[in-house]
Amino acid sequence: KNVLFVDEGGAGTEALKGCAEIIAELPADTDHIFCAAGTGTTAAGLLNGIYRAGLKTRLHVVPVLKGGDFIADEIARYTGRTDQLVLHSAYHFGGYAKTRPELIDFIKNFTRSEGMLIDPVYTGKMFYAINDLLKNNYFDPSDKIIALHTGGLLGLLGMKEKF
Repeated sequence: KNVLFVDEGGAGTEALKGCAEIIAELPADTDHIFCAAGTGTTAAGLLNGIYRAGLKTRLHVVPVLKGGDFIADEIARYTGRTDQLVLHSAYHFGGYAKTRPELIDFIKNFTRSEGMLIDPVYTGKMFYAINDLLKNNYFDPSDKIIALHTGGLLGLLGMKEKF
């Protein structure tokens, strides 16, 4: 009776509640929060937290699936609105757990320069997107940006020959 089953991908109401609570731990003056998405549950929880806190923060979601635009509909199902959601669906590199040489090179360089591990399934794609948007002057220089590293490091083990 004291066990909580978490569905594959983390989808579920408990996950939504937990992810919404993350927002209270972040600076309220954050302009942009980024997260990678598979099912969209983390993003939906974060967006709920943003709305509940009355923040103006924009949530940027990087779907890791090819054709990941459906995630906006999934998020809307959980949140009821998506006016502060920005979807960056062009950074999937071929789909879930798919890579391309430029992503692998980016991950190697990022890890070397920042000293932080990122994976090719989720967080590598998110950080690649942020880097690309920064290079293309997407943000104001004064914008405060948070990249939410959600883990996913086990994705490295399945692709260790690429590193």
